[in-house]
Amino acid sequence: MAQASSALTIIRSSARAAGSRQGTWKWDRAFSATKTCVGCGAEVRPWVSKAGVPMAEAQFARQRFCCGSCAKKHENPMRDIAARQKMSETLRRIGHMPKVRGGNGRPTPLPVMKLHAALGDGWLIEYVMKTGVKRGQSRLPFCYKIDIANPSLMIAIEVDGSTHHGERARQRDSGKEMFLAQSGWSLFRVKNAEALKLSTISGSQAILRTLRGEC
Repeated sequence: MAQASSALTIIRSSARAAGSRQGTWKWDRAFSATKTCVGCGAEVRPWVSKAGVPMAEAQFARQRFCCGSCAKKHENPMRDIAARQKMSETLRRIGHMPKVRGGNGRPTPLPVMKLHAALGDGWLIEYVMKTGVKRGQSRLPFCYKIDIANPSLMIAIEVDGSTHHGERARQRDSGKEMFLAQSGWSLFRVKNAEALKLSTISGSQAILRTLRGEC
């Protein structure tokens, strides 16, 4: 009799301890199922909707990565050395030359380059000034880009070209001016023609005096 009892304690459908049946995916197993991400090795769990309904078991079985970003990185063909070499050979064969880009995806304007060269040491072109706010938490952008700046003197020079027309551009420039003023910076705005004229003056001190109207 004892032998018959011990034989009945094991159920073939059991996935856990002897004597307990396997729970359903929707109400039980989905909340304890885990697997390892093929890309980064992180633990992956089935996602659950706001209503408390987990993803389908078959869908979770097919899932290999923890997120879309990880999947794209792992499955990017450029990870393969042979694929990169083939791409390089194709680009050379067709004579592809990448574009030289400046600020905001455009080449640095000539007036900016000339004025920057005339100002000399201590002046930076396309200077990035962070606003200190996180993305999406304020109307302020993550950072402002200044055409020419001297951080030690806290002086900014903006060379206004054709992109500074229109209401939207004026609002953007106004926000930058307000932020720089609140941060203790001095800002000078010049047109392209004025920047080219200033670039003919020798020395940054003489250029600054001209900007301030002292000569």
